[in-house]
Amino acid sequence: MRVFLLAVVLIAQSSVSQFGFQSNQLPHDTLATIGSHVITAKDFLERFELMPWPKKDVKSRIEFTKLEFLYSLVAEKLMAMEASAQGIGLDSVSLEMQYSLERMFVRDELYRSSVKPKITVTPAEIQNGLKKFAYELEVEVLGILSKSEGELFYKKFKQSKNKKRTLLAFKDSLYVPLDT
Repeated sequence: MRVFLLAVVLIAQSSVSQFGFQSNQLPHDTLATIGSHVITAKDFLERFELMPWPKKDVKSRIEFTKLEFLYSLVAEKLMAMEASAQGIGLDSVSLEMQYSLERMFVRDELYRSSVKPKITVTPAEIQNGLKKFAYELEVEVLGILSKSEGELFYKKFKQSKNKKRTLLAFKDSLYVPLDT
């Protein structure tokens, strides 16, 4: 029944937009109506541009990709309506998560609009920061059974141009579990 209702809504919406009939209650760029929810062209374009989507960059199927994306937005609205009808998302944990997300988005937008334009970093400051940049060390611990194996490894390691490859080549033969 829902699929039939959805199809009727989409067909009615497309026929209304085809023949130029516009409702005074709906925005002029309405792509779909699902119950009381409306998907506008603006909503669609903002989400389509900002969200990753499979095969979005393939120009030969862009219209099909946009149609898939619209179907996913319709499905999202239907799921939201069903969740609302069942009272899902109104518990304290869900509301706290929603509040935290809203705060994060507000903080990010405040940073983008108020803080970022006031910050200017000179090339000298960038250079100074790069000098202070912390180095990352990778430490390998090897347990070597005998002095002769250790000397052989040291000789090969010192002569090699690619130290990491040499270490990986010897690692299996030199590995001894160590008690830390």
